[in-house]
Amino acid sequence: LRRIVKDGNLTRTILGTVFQNKGIETILRPDRAPQATEELGRLISEIKRLIPHYTESAISDDEIIVLNVSDIQAVKSYSNGLAAIYTKHIPAVQRVDEAKIIEEAFASNNASPLKKLEPAVHSLRALAADIRALPAPRELASFHKKEIWLLEATAEQVTLLSESDIEDPLYVLVLISIRQETQRSAGELHGKEMPQWLKERGIVFDANEEARKLYPLN
Repeated sequence: LRRIVKDGNLTRTILGTVFQNKGIETILRPDRAPQATEELGRLISEIKRLIPHYTESAISDDEIIVLNVSDIQAVKSYSNGLAAIYTKHIPAVQRVDEAKIIEEAFASNNASPLKKLEPAVHSLRALAADIRALPAPRELASFHKKEIWLLEATAEQVTLLSESDIEDPLYVLVLISIRQETQRSAGELHGKEMPQWLKERGIVFDANEEARKLYPLN
């Protein structure tokens, strides 16, 4: 994101583009400031491209452990193992209140509180590393890759938030928006995509199995 702005500050770049080119007319009457409108359009397009979208090629088979089995027991073992890893690491992530920390930083006009996000980064990276080390049945390889990719993307986004410049609020808002999109994708993976896959194959978990904590299965 920093690479697409002129002076490393997204807020100043956008405001400068607007107010150095007939100010508010750039927004209300873009036809009167075509150069500024083109520049703003470029920035918006660049920002949109920053929103991460998973593709299976993002992580190769060589980067994970794939088992050449996909029977029900293998799927259940993987799912329970995955859920156990989340149970181990997620409490540390949830103890870090991102919204409160960001609000504190801006309210005090001080970037120091953003460093409180770092424990969440460490936990997210540890979570992703443990999942990378978890063997996945062949049929679940795609889900497994997406799981890892989303966690590593989240860790990177929280890292960028922890290093943000509070004098660049638009940059922080863009990061928060990207972070929310990644959270939405993770929610769909656990709440819709994987449960649907399991349901189609008639795979269910007992009440005492770890996977029941991760997937909303009836």
